[in-house]
Amino acid sequence: MAGEWSFSGHLPSKGDVRGLMTVSVSGQDEFKVELKGQYADGKAFAGGGSAVLFNGYEWRANLKIDGVAMRQVLAANGGEIRGRMFETEHDERGLDFVAAKQGTAQLLAVQPDYLKAGSETELTLVGSGLSGTPVFGEGVEVLSVLEQSPERIRVKVKAASDAPVGVRTIRLGALKGVDLALYKQISEIKVVPPFSVARVGDNGGSTPKVQGRFEAEAWGKDANDQAYRIGFVPATWSVAPFDERAAEDQDVKFAGVMSAEDGVFTPGGAGPNPARKMSTNNAGNLKVIASVEQGGQPIKGEGQLIVTVQRWNNPPIP
Repeated sequence: MAGEWSFSGHLPSKGDVRGLMTVSVSGQDEFKVELKGQYADGKAFAGGGSAVLFNGYEWRANLKIDGVAMRQVLAANGGEIRGRMFETEHDERGLDFVAAKQGTAQLLAVQPDYLKAGSETELTLVGSGLSGTPVFGEGVEVLSVLEQSPERIRVKVKAASDAPVGVRTIRLGALKGVDLALYKQISEIKVVPPFSVARVGDNGGSTPKVQGRFEAEAWGKDANDQAYRIGFVPATWSVAPFDERAAEDQDVKFAGVMSAEDGVFTPGGAGPNPARKMSTNNAGNLKVIASVEQGGQPIKGEGQLIVTVQRWNNPPIP
């Protein structure tokens, strides 16, 4: 496990992240860990901590990233390690994480993982042992290589307006396995996850609030009218009563607040609320709405969020 690992991930509400994880031996199956990375918008993703390896492949780490305590629950398989990172106190705030060890040649991700026909943009390939110029398939031209290292290749590309839409596999020499979605129009927006649970908390109690976190997933249709996934796109978020009972109980007013910019729902405080009928708590049944602009017209997707009471028994992830 000791060495340098190129990593990639995607954190809801913040987007793609990439960087380098350095692992050094500190004891028997024990390691010191340091992460240096950044989000797609350039903000830092950095910190460190310690890890233990169980049974030769089960990786458990306690880290502090940008001042926030986080955990890694990963599985190692040869030159690859993957799993999840999440906040220690809020396991709903986390990201899927994959890393490849230096010395191996592997493509991990392309960020972003979609491209619109007729547009120019920057794409970043993340992995280890990377070299050469990537090939993105018919209708996509590499205009220039902006950055190149064994862990990252950043290029400026142009997609022809008549480039075939759909999902194509990126090639970098002999490496492949990472897909890019090319689209002309978004045909559907899905809320991910389609169903979620948030929990009231704080308000003088010992249990913190559990947020709901959502992303807008765009889908398109190929030349055969088959649906294909484009990727996560920016959206404007709101909530509405899920049904007549939710409207009658004013769940939108009491259950919490949805951030319109990033799809993060923060539930209300714990305990009885005298402003509600029968002084009940701030539970609710909400419709989650994502709205994406296309050609001046909104395309909307919907999901469901149940806001409920605290979970007093919260067993740790093993």
